[in-house]
Amino acid sequence: AWHMLRDGTEWQDLGAAHFDRADMTKTANRLIRRLQQIGYKVEAIPA
Repeated sequence: AWHMLRDGTEWQDLGAAHFDRADMTKTANRLIRRLQQIGYKVEAIPA
């Protein structure tokens, strides 16, 4: 809200996956850890 008031810009929705795209490694590690917690053996191979 501060930037909108200061700069006079309009709201821009970044989308639901904004933070996933921002740090893909962190997201991948979180998802791998979650799968391991529910009993899966995970091997991550970058595409």
